[in-house]
Amino acid sequence: MTPALASCAVDLPGRFLDHPIFAPYRSAWPPEATGSPRLVPAPRGSPGALAFERAIVERDELHVRPGNLHDALNAVVWRTFPAAKRAISAWHVDLGHDPKSPSGRPRGRDVLTLFDEAGLLLVSPEAEALAAANARHDWHALFVVGRARWHATIRPIVFGHGALEQMAKSFARHDAPLIQRDLTLKALWLDGEPAAPLADIDSALARSIRAGTALYAEERRLPLPVIGVPGWFAESEDAALYDDRAVFRPARSIRRSALCAAS
Repeated sequence: MTPALASCAVDLPGRFLDHPIFAPYRSAWPPEATGSPRLVPAPRGSPGALAFERAIVERDELHVRPGNLHDALNAVVWRTFPAAKRAISAWHVDLGHDPKSPSGRPRGRDVLTLFDEAGLLLVSPEAEALAAANARHDWHALFVVGRARWHATIRPIVFGHGALEQMAKSFARHDAPLIQRDLTLKALWLDGEPAAPLADIDSALARSIRAGTALYAEERRLPLPVIGVPGWFAESEDAALYDDRAVFRPARSIRRSALCAAS
């Protein structure tokens, strides 16, 4: 076993491997070191986020740390969505540094990173209307009235490897699949057929990223509480879940109106 391949030899809880959330990645786990990009041992020290992306774009190398679950899950997302991941890396390199930003990072790179780490991809032929409901925080329309759409005309895919890591650790700590109640991911609604092969979904997402119609700097963040996705967690079977305003928060305009009415 090569050092790079050994670095992906990490354990995942059986409950997580068998859970619907991990279904898109099951056939690619554990990720092979060979392929594009090649999995190589991460250099000593921290070369920085931009150097990490440049290694992918310029040398076709994905850095992985030995025994690191975060990196192993990043690698398996790469093996499943290579075109979209490469489009994200290419944008990071193209955007580079912003000397006017306090962090040195352009806002566009923050948007890319947020989705790469904590993104939820939702594929549906009704993506535009559903994204509008998501933007309004119309949780009742999305999860209660529209419950039958999920997994039929809406395909949810956890894209962010940081979110996958958090879920895997949560599953490992408990006897049943549990998730942090207020875990909210960055939703990206993609027009398409839910039953399409993952390779086709990958290509469509990559085209949107390259064209600047997805994950652009001015994009409005659409939060979606993961616990509410029907069929993923037992809590979602109780309609009262969606009345929890600490998790399913109303849009800011509605919160402002309520505050004004109370004053």
